[in-house]
Amino acid sequence: MKKMTLLAAMAVCGMGAVNAQYIVEPGIDRTTSTGAIYDVVILNDATIAELQQAGKTVNDLRVDETNVCTDVWTAGETLQGGSALGPGVDGNMDGYPSWIVGSAGWSGGGLRMVPGYNMDCSHFTDDTHFHCAIKAGGSGLPASLALIVLQDETDGFLPAKIAVGTAFNDNGAIYPTVGSIPEGGDWAAVDITFGDMKRLYPAFSYSTTSKFASSTQGYVISYLGGGVTGQGFDLDAVYFYTPANGGVEGVAADEVDILVSDKTVSVLGGEDGIELYNISGQLVKKVANTVMGIEDLNAGIYVVKAGNAVKKVVIR
Repeated sequence: MKKMTLLAAMAVCGMGAVNAQYIVEPGIDRTTSTGAIYDVVILNDATIAELQQAGKTVNDLRVDETNVCTDVWTAGETLQGGSALGPGVDGNMDGYPSWIVGSAGWSGGGLRMVPGYNMDCSHFTDDTHFHCAIKAGGSGLPASLALIVLQDETDGFLPAKIAVGTAFNDNGAIYPTVGSIPEGGDWAAVDITFGDMKRLYPAFSYSTTSKFASSTQGYVISYLGGGVTGQGFDLDAVYFYTPANGGVEGVAADEVDILVSDKTVSVLGGEDGIELYNISGQLVKKVANTVMGIEDLNAGIYVVKAGNAVKKVVIR
């Protein structure tokens, strides 16, 4: 019933059919079948514990006001704290950011990472998802809410600029919409891959060799609410999640067998060449033939890739 209500509300809000796919149910259960690595910006303690118990890698990048800070751009005429009424996503009672828009057209702020407290992005791929749950606050959601994702030009991150509601007009620069959040107090989430953000906003570019905010401050996420005083928005469940090995985990060619013994990984029926990744998606070892020695590796869970065959294995 809830999904029907959500979809009906989306239709009322006039969401374009092209981008409706990017507005989803916000619960963590929807992402765990895909995600292997979670870079968490806003998420409650219980959900993080649940992810860890499920064997997910969790990088905790939440606000501590020392290394990751909450910024509001010029107090008084821009964003002010909201009331954060009701539970957060997945029944979260830890609290969540709530904002009321002021009179300035650029009413906004963001979550800023200080220089040197950096995020390792080596596991990012075009299959990495950006996830952000949003709920109406104040007198209602802004007609257009801008989201600016991963802004750190010095370290090679040219941000994705997208919008919820109608497209956001930033002095003539247009941020494309990814859909509309329903009014009425229910949470819904933006969930979009980096590849799709590139298609919608081609200037978006990220680095897998430089760490985010390694040399200068970087905004993991920023938001602009427009200038209608009293409108508001709440945020929760803001994170990035990356599939194991770029999203191909568990997809194996039927004619290929990947066998693991105490000392080797062997591939039968496939092409020469084996790549072994850790659960964080980092390449650990590579050989050009069909047998790889593993005596030198630590015990743990790995992903083997041989041609089009991919398999998760346990090395003991």
